[in-house]
Amino acid sequence: MRTIAAITAVAIAALAGPAHADSCRDLSDPKCKAELEPKCRKASEEMLAYMRATPPGDAESHRRRHAELLAKAEKALAYGRERGNDWCEAYRRIQDIVVNQ
Repeated sequence: MRTIAAITAVAIAALAGPAHADSCRDLSDPKCKAELEPKCRKASEEMLAYMRATPPGDAESHRRRHAELLAKAEKALAYGRERGNDWCEAYRRIQDIVVNQ
């Protein structure tokens, strides 16, 4: 359970990060997408690395749930690669996985 709580805390902190007034948010704008995709890729890869590094806990159910969450996050990252580097969508999917666990 500590693993799930730690991952949730990281996801909430990422979601609560400061939004800059001058940063773009419209992924349909090619210029904004070009600016945001590298940031989303980095955030996605860092979140997955953090999830991998977090110990699952002592109970078998915790280890099983940890493995399930990792598999889902890895699938979301693979989705980003398959879709021609749609990293912001992959990051959104990873956030959903963590928040809705």
